[in-house]
Amino acid sequence: LGLVPPRHSMLMVRENKMASTIAVAEKKSVDAARHAFTNDSAFMIAYERAIETEKKGSDGDSSEVCLVDDPFARMLAGNKGKELSDSFGISAAPQFGLWPDFHKQWTVVRTKFIDDHIARIVNEFEASAICGEQLQFLNLGAGLDTRSLRLKAMAKITTSYEVDMEAINGPKGDLFEAIGAGSEHPFLCQRNIVTANMTNDGELEASLVESGFDRERATIVLAEGLIMYLGDKAETFLKDVSRIVVASGSWLILNFIEHPALTNEKVRELLMRGGWKDLVFNCFGDEVLDY
Repeated sequence: LGLVPPRHSMLMVRENKMASTIAVAEKKSVDAARHAFTNDSAFMIAYERAIETEKKGSDGDSSEVCLVDDPFARMLAGNKGKELSDSFGISAAPQFGLWPDFHKQWTVVRTKFIDDHIARIVNEFEASAICGEQLQFLNLGAGLDTRSLRLKAMAKITTSYEVDMEAINGPKGDLFEAIGAGSEHPFLCQRNIVTANMTNDGELEASLVESGFDRERATIVLAEGLIMYLGDKAETFLKDVSRIVVASGSWLILNFIEHPALTNEKVRELLMRGGWKDLVFNCFGDEVLDY
């Protein structure tokens, strides 16, 4: 019996006593913030970024190739991230050719792919921009994404709009604050947290407008690990994104699992109708998504 993994695809479209007491208090604060954060998949993804980052060792040197450098991932994931990742690897192994580390590898590959393309787009835009114009970044279903803290290219972005549901954004803010994001670890660009339920018609657009999103500014749109959770609203979501992001020079990076209701051909049709062009599809294990 041959077991074929689902097609995971990426789409590119153009020590004293006082000190000890303080440390304990800070640890409790991070633990409390993690406890309040309820998005288990975000913990798992953060942990999987962490284990790749830690290949380089504490001195920054390693004989292994380290594809992702996220110094915040371990602090965000805690012990729960490892538990979730290991458990998922065992339970999902039959879907992935009996490969329990499939998702760990996929997380690293897709993170590397996205990081590299964001950097490329930003640098190319900067080289051709008129009067210092800058891109904005729209991160849909941001979860515990740390690019606005760690990815150097984000320093050339005017604003990062990070969109998720209220149940995610409230505890996320506390967790980021607890690890020193925005204080000890400054954000690389202005960052707007946007609350929206993307399955509700019109809510994403209304929330973005309220947050100051500039529809006329070229935008990098990222939907990583999101669309597969939208169910029968996935098609409506893609139409909404195409209606909201209208500026010339914008790019969409879409991560999705191909299935009968959402094939490459269906995604291509929806996006071309929405005005996107130069669509490029890559599948995990092809010559591009193969690190």
